[in-house]
Amino acid sequence: MPGVIGLVLAAGAGTRFGGPKALAREENGTSWIERAVRMLRDAGCETVLVTLGAGADEAASMVPDGATAVLVDDWRDGLGASLRAGLGAASALPGDALVVTPVDTPAAPAVAATRVVGAVTGPLSAALVRAGYRGQPGHPVLIGRDHWAALAATAEGDRGAGPYLRAHGAVEVECGDLWSGADVDRRPEPGNDQRPGPQGNRLDRYRPGDDDDLVEICVRTADAGADATGLLTDDRLWAEIFVLPYLVRHPEFAFVVRSETGRVTGYTVGRPDTVGFEAWFRDEWWPERADRWEAGPPRQDGLLRYAAGRGRAAEPYAAEYPAHLHIDLLPELQGQGWGRRLIDTLVDELRRAGVPGVHLVASADNSGAAAFYPRVGFTQLPSGADVRAFGRIL
Repeated sequence: MPGVIGLVLAAGAGTRFGGPKALAREENGTSWIERAVRMLRDAGCETVLVTLGAGADEAASMVPDGATAVLVDDWRDGLGASLRAGLGAASALPGDALVVTPVDTPAAPAVAATRVVGAVTGPLSAALVRAGYRGQPGHPVLIGRDHWAALAATAEGDRGAGPYLRAHGAVEVECGDLWSGADVDRRPEPGNDQRPGPQGNRLDRYRPGDDDDLVEICVRTADAGADATGLLTDDRLWAEIFVLPYLVRHPEFAFVVRSETGRVTGYTVGRPDTVGFEAWFRDEWWPERADRWEAGPPRQDGLLRYAAGRGRAAEPYAAEYPAHLHIDLLPELQGQGWGRRLIDTLVDELRRAGVPGVHLVASADNSGAAAFYPRVGFTQLPSGADVRAFGRIL
């Protein structure tokens, strides 16, 4: 692939994995770094860069001859730092585009990268193309040079290229016929083969390391069930209001759908005592965060007013239905019965805690929610013009 540079992102700490993924090896001893570099070379990238951060001293010895290690001094800041470092190193080299792959997709075949590059129809330097897996965006990703500076400016914290690609209309190329597209997020447990595969989802309890996945799911479903990326100046605001406080206050009432690689693609979170929870949100959670956001787009201003007003008026459904829940599934998980299973699991947990009823509120624009909740035992409650409320006696 003339003019295309390969980039392997391998700087992270691998918290959920139990250590830096840059140090991971296959059972036969082949390092994941070597696998990723070989994949990009087989796809035609003569120049390959590898970002290193956590465990860099040891990982540097795993970078194959001919590939170049790029040290990421601020790797603790998250994925964005690794991407920025890779883009910066590539900018000093001749080339019109980058093909980017994370180190934790050791099963990715070279043909996925060649298919992504082959989808470019115009100038290579202006292209944005990513692999897709049955409706779920994934890697490899091709980024033309014209986008490097702008992308680097948006890459911060754990934000990688995803929001930029969505905002700028990246072309998605289906690669689900080639492999599953799954990253390996956790080490295989003894007797449990967790190699990437197309299926393998299971219901599980929330774990502290799942937060980033839940934040992503929240944002990608926050616009009445549709993707809300880019509607606010900071996408994370959605989760700071609708997900993260639940995980902190009541992690025992949080359940997820987890893939065989550990990735979470759906969740439900609950609170057994709405009145007590709202008081805690008003007095403890929100005062520590309110100053992080200033006035912005209308949706953002509305969310900030909503958050500031929580716990300051009577809860309309709390007497008969004291518990409250949120549930969100990525599109790839919808229509497979996972929503029902998540709700049934949470309902069972609430019953065991002696809670007599649960309610939820959805946007009036969310037609899918209006059809779904009556099918899983909820009754529509009197509500305002902009929302639909549902309750279920337990």
